[in-house]
Amino acid sequence: MAPSWMLEVLYGELTKELGEEIPRLIIDAERAFTVNRLNEFGLRLSHSGESQVKGDPSEDIAILLADFSFRGMGNPLEFSLENDQLKLRVNNPFNKALVCRKILGYHEALVGGKGKLEWTVPQGEWAIDIFITPG
Repeated sequence: MAPSWMLEVLYGELTKELGEEIPRLIIDAERAFTVNRLNEFGLRLSHSGESQVKGDPSEDIAILLADFSFRGMGNPLEFSLENDQLKLRVNNPFNKALVCRKILGYHEALVGGKGKLEWTVPQGEWAIDIFITPG
């Protein structure tokens, strides 16, 4: 696998050449991968020592988010999941599209059903705010 900085450069170049749809394509393709991996391996994908999904989506997602910093994906903050609506801020995200796809995949696998993703980059901050609603 290529080093993470190479992927960031590649995604940036693809977006410049092919347009702003590239991050959405990455999100959709990788979302499906994340869902399949979670369905197959559950919480064994985390370093928590847990093997089975606990059945509480908020707790399960929090366990998976605890590995984000360790995996170099960013520092998740301000996480909430209420009425199947997820809100999350990730400081220092590795790649916005990859972070979004992971979170969307977690939501789809653990809450159930497709989610509608919205994300913003706060002005002047190296962070991403992610909002997922059922849909």
